[in-house]
Order: sequence, then structure tokens, then C-alpha cells
Amino acid sequence: MKFEKVEKMSEEDFRVVLKENLILRGFYNDGYAAGRAEARQEGAAKIFRLQLQAKFGELPPWALAYLQTAQTSELEAASLRVLKAATLEEVLHAPKNGVPKKARSRKHTNGATR
Repeated sequence: MKFEKVEKMSEEDFRVVLKENLILRGFYNDGYAAGRAEARQEGAAKIFRLQLQAKFGELPPWALAYLQTAQTSELEAASLRVLKAATLEEVLHAPKNGVPKKARSRKHTNGATR
């Protein structure tokens, strides 16, 4: 039944439908690839979190935030550091107080935090 409609189409109509189909396929493929990349990142973060918890115990909030925002390449590099690191800060390249610079709050001279 579907092929009967195609057979009755003019060549110009067929070209339009074919072009629209290719455009939609491109959008689909782009979305599919983005979804797969996101799933890979989430999977890498989950496995790395389990490794960190096994070695260092419960993770502080700043480490969990790092895992949620890190790119896959960052997670891969840090997952190699966990093999030799003695501290969580060494693994995640955090300062001694454990809070990465971008996550630290600023203190005013009066001691207030913003």
C-alpha cells in the first residue's frame, strides 16, 4: 500500500520528500550521538564514583559535584590517578582543604561569605 503512493508521486514531490527525510535523519543521528555521549559520561562517572568510595569512603559534596560536571576525558585521567594516589584531593587535583578553587566561596574582610 505504501509503495502505491510513492509510485503516484511526481518526481519533484519524491525529491522533496526524500530531502526532508534526509534532513530529519540528520537531526535524529545528531540527537542519538549526543545521547550516547551523555550516557557514556554518566556511566564513567558512576564507575569512578564507586572506585573512589571503595578507596576513600563516603565522598564529600565537592567531590560529588566534580563527578557530575567533569568531562569524560577528565574522569578517565582521574581514574588512572586513583591507582597511585594516597588522598582524594590528589586524585581530583584539589587543594589540601579538599575544595576546588571554583567551588570555594569568597570571604569579605568582615568575614561574611558570599
